[in-house]
Amino acid sequence: MKKWGLHIALFSLCFLVLDTGYFWVLKQIPVKQPDRRLEKLITGKINADILILGSSRAAHNLLAEELEKQVHQSAFNLGFRGTNVSFHLQVLQWYLQKNKTPKILVYVADVPFLFDQEALKYRTDLLLPFVCYSEYNKELIRQGALSKLAYGLNFAKSTYQTAFTTPRKTIENHTDTRGSNPLPVEKYRGNGDHFVAHKKIVEDSKKIEDFQQLQKLCKKNGIQLVVAIPPNNEPLDVAFVSTLKEQCWPSTACYTYQRKYTTPNHRYFYDVSHLNQLGANLFTQEISTFLLLNP
Repeated sequence: MKKWGLHIALFSLCFLVLDTGYFWVLKQIPVKQPDRRLEKLITGKINADILILGSSRAAHNLLAEELEKQVHQSAFNLGFRGTNVSFHLQVLQWYLQKNKTPKILVYVADVPFLFDQEALKYRTDLLLPFVCYSEYNKELIRQGALSKLAYGLNFAKSTYQTAFTTPRKTIENHTDTRGSNPLPVEKYRGNGDHFVAHKKIVEDSKKIEDFQQLQKLCKKNGIQLVVAIPPNNEPLDVAFVSTLKEQCWPSTACYTYQRKYTTPNHRYFYDVSHLNQLGANLFTQEISTFLLLNP
């Protein structure tokens, strides 16, 4: 019986040593990522005057570096492809905990899917490579992406694929030094694409509530909130814009693009919903002008 107990003790000790050592493996995962913005966020290394937030419309359509030059304030882009407003709210909460409070938040609305029940997700997969940071680990457990064992066991915090493979850098996950991801000017990829009319979209009350919470958080922290409506390569969805403005507080500025982006040769678009670098430069100029005229 004593021998059996000794074996259990030795096994437990070996497992504890290996599990503790595995944390070193977890610490190496962020280094391999093409996009390390979430690491910069949680370690307090952004501290921008102007923060850009949203989904791929933010990541591709607004260029933080150009915004800096035109407005003469530091800017950083925290737009993440395929993410919903609930994810954006959580990102903003983390940002405020770890970085200085921005003066301005430019929130790029995903037209027409911002409040849609099916479109856009809370992308826990973006957090997984940074699970060595306790805030992300706790959120992954809360979202059900990790077992509760991950509270104490490092082995429970990642899969083999996450820990031991190196992600490939692509057009869609490569960001510049200020967090933006300008898309190349090349052959248009959106022929035949079109959006569902806003009237067919099923609104999600949770997403609407989180948009309200985002506005509340900005007001509480004295942040000037600008909700920017970017162009799609089709006519403006007036119904969506009306719905969005109904959800905006009086303190929230709502800006809709002004210039004409749609052309017969799709000069300014990468696909139906994303501007290429030429278009992103123009939209960034629009936002810069708006910010300068509305300090």
